[in-house]
Amino acid sequence: MDVVSPEPFTIALIPGQSEMVPKSYQVIARKWRPQQFEEVVGQKTITRTLQNAIRLGRIAHAYLFTGTRGVGKTSTARILAKALNCHQGPTPNPCDACPSCLEIAQGNAIDVLEIDAASNRGIGEIRELRENVQYAPSRDRHKIFIIDEVHMLTTEAFNALLKTLEEPPAHVIFILATTELYKIPQTIVSRCQQFDFRIIPFDEIYERLRGILAEEGTRITDQSLRFVVKASGGSMRDAESALQKIVSLGGEGVSDEDVSALLGVVQQDFLNQTMRMILNQDHAGILDLIDRLYDRGHDLQNFLRAFMEFVRHVIVHKVTGSQQHLLFLSEEDIAVIREIAGQLTVEEFIRHYDLLLQADNQLRWTPFVRFHVEMAFLKLASMPKLASLEQILTALQEAPMPVRPAAPAAGPPVAEPAPKQPPPGAAPPIEPNSDRDRIRIFRDAIGKQHAPLKAMLPHVELHLSGRRLEIVVPENTFYERNFRHPNTQKQLEDIFIELFQTTPEISIRTKARTPENHVRQEDTQRLREEQKRVEALFMEDRVARALIDKVSGKWIFKRQP
Repeated sequence: MDVVSPEPFTIALIPGQSEMVPKSYQVIARKWRPQQFEEVVGQKTITRTLQNAIRLGRIAHAYLFTGTRGVGKTSTARILAKALNCHQGPTPNPCDACPSCLEIAQGNAIDVLEIDAASNRGIGEIRELRENVQYAPSRDRHKIFIIDEVHMLTTEAFNALLKTLEEPPAHVIFILATTELYKIPQTIVSRCQQFDFRIIPFDEIYERLRGILAEEGTRITDQSLRFVVKASGGSMRDAESALQKIVSLGGEGVSDEDVSALLGVVQQDFLNQTMRMILNQDHAGILDLIDRLYDRGHDLQNFLRAFMEFVRHVIVHKVTGSQQHLLFLSEEDIAVIREIAGQLTVEEFIRHYDLLLQADNQLRWTPFVRFHVEMAFLKLASMPKLASLEQILTALQEAPMPVRPAAPAAGPPVAEPAPKQPPPGAAPPIEPNSDRDRIRIFRDAIGKQHAPLKAMLPHVELHLSGRRLEIVVPENTFYERNFRHPNTQKQLEDIFIELFQTTPEISIRTKARTPENHVRQEDTQRLREEQKRVEALFMEDRVARALIDKVSGKWIFKRQP
C-alpha cells in the first residue's frame, strides 16, 4: 500500500504485518523544542518580561534577540508570535490548540513569516518585505516578521529597512534575531527593544536532558550525560543534538569511554592522572598517556584545552573553597581536585595556566601538534616550585658568612698628617663614644656586612645605652620574627663585639602597627621605593647571587605583613 504524506517519515516493518506503514520521526532537538515561555531553559528574566508585556498590553513594534547559538532566540520568537496571534489571546500562555498556534509551531503560518537573512540579504528582498508590510493580516491579529541572522543583511538592506522598522503599521511586529550584535548598525538597534540571551548554565542543561531521557524512556550513565553537557558549551540545541548521537549509538549499552570518543571530550580520569604525573615529575608517564590519547584519535589541542579547564577548576576551588556550582563536577572529581589543590600555591597553578595558554596560542603556528603538546606538559612537570622571600631570607641567615680576605702585611709606619683645627667659634665634634654616634657606626657596619638586615633597618628602631641594645619592631610582623631569630641576634652580637670590643645585652620590644587605611599617600610612595631598594640590595648580595645561580625559575618579591 502506497502512502503519501507531506511530513517526513521512515518506512518501518511491523512484526506480524506484511504491510509497510509510514512512521514519522523527529530528532530530539525538534521534538522537544519549547512551546511555552515556561519551557525556555535559562532565560527566565526575558520570558517573564515578555509575559508581563503581553499581560499589560505593552507590546513593542520591534524586538531584537541577541545571543550565541542554541540559547532559545528563535524558539522564544515563535512562542511570542503564538502568544500574540493565539485565538484565545493575546495571552502569555498560548493554547497550542487553535489553528494559529498549530501553524506557527509547524512553521507554515500565513501571517507569521520567518525570513533567513543569510539567503535573503539584499535590498531587493527588503523592498519586497516593505510591500508585504502594507497588507493587513489574512486571518490573525498581527502580521509578524521573524528575521533570523539579521546581521547578514547588507548595508543597503539595513538602510532600506530603517523607516519601516521605526514606524511600521499597527498590525506589524518585527522580531530580529542575531548571534553577532556588533555587526548590526546602531540605527537598527536603537529602533528595537533588545533582549540579550545568556549562555545556559550547565546545571540547567543537565536537568533538562535528564527530563528528556525520562520522557523518552532512555537511560545513560551520569558521567556520559555530563560529557554531553560539557560538549554543548552552554547551547541547548547542541546538547540535544549530542544526546541524539548517544541515543543512536546504543543508549544504555554505551560506555563512558565510547561517549567521550564520540563527542571529543577528554575523560576526567585522564586529566586527574596527568596532574598527578606533573606533580610527581613523571616524564615517562606523561609521554605514555599522550601516546594513548593519540592512538585513540583524540584531538591533542582539545586535550590541552581540557587540561587548562582542569587547572582553572583547581584554582577556583583553591580560591573559593566550597562554591561547587562554579565547577560542574561530580563529588568524586571534586575530591580529587581538593587533594591536588593542597599540593601547590595559587601562584604556582596560575603559572601552569599561563604556560598552557602560551602553548595553545603557539599551536596555530606549528605543524607538529603532538610534539608541541608533549613539550608543554614536560615543561609543566619540570617547573620548579616558587620560594617566598621569607624562605630565601631564612636560608641566607642559616648559610655560613662569607670569608673575608686576609689583611695585607703591615708596611713601615707612615706619619699621619696633623689633624686640622676647627675654626674659631665652631661647634665641638661629636665624641665617637657617644651613644648616638655608636648607633650610626653600628647601622653602617650592618649595611656593609649584611645586606638583608640593612633592608629591614628602616622598619625598626635601635636604641643604645652603654652595653644595652634595644630593638623596637612592629608587632606580629616578619621583622619581629626575624629579629627574634637566634641567628639574627648572633650576627648582631658579632658585629657589635667587633666594633666596640664588648658583648651587648640585646632586648626586643614591640610596638603597634599603623592601620592600613591610615597610611598617607607619601607613605605609600615610600613603601614602593623601599621595595625597589630591597630588591636591588638583594640582587647585589654575593650570597643571594650564588643562590640565584643555583635555583632556576622566576624570582618574585612579595611583601609579607
